[in-house]
Amino acid sequence: MTDRVETIKLPFKLNSPTLLEEETLLEEESEGEEESEKIRQLKREIEELKGENIRIVKKLKREGKHTRRIRRDLEDANAELSKRNHEVDEAFSIVSKWIAMYDESRRENTEVLEKFHDLQGRINDMERLVEEWENKANKEGELRLEEEVNYTAKIVQLEESLEEREQTLLVGFIG
Repeated sequence: MTDRVETIKLPFKLNSPTLLEEETLLEEESEGEEESEKIRQLKREIEELKGENIRIVKKLKREGKHTRRIRRDLEDANAELSKRNHEVDEAFSIVSKWIAMYDESRRENTEVLEKFHDLQGRINDMERLVEEWENKANKEGELRLEEEVNYTAKIVQLEESLEEREQTLLVGFIG
């Protein structure tokens, strides 16, 4: 008879759920609680990842600022080295002019023996000056070369360090 009663449509709604409906509601509530707990856990994990992401972004910004500052310093150093190189070139130009003057004076004064002795002292001074300029220019060239090698090595080291950090951050972020 209960089978027949369930199939009969009543003109009003029952206030109390049937036994089957109660079981279904209880199952849905327990499933909902499990899903709700999973959702809460996922939300916590998302918040943790957001916080970690913010820390990573801040760190990358700091490192970017540091890298830009280093790049600016290196560009300034490069400009200074270029300026020194220009000065060395000017020194070589002056030395070349002195050498040209020396050759000219030597050719002109080979006919006059008395003036030769006077000019010989000047020639010796000029040769010493040329040697000093060459030594100075060689030393500055060597120093400039060493500085360029050091700066290049620093740039390479910084780039490798940044690549390692980026890889570490990417692995940490993806993992």
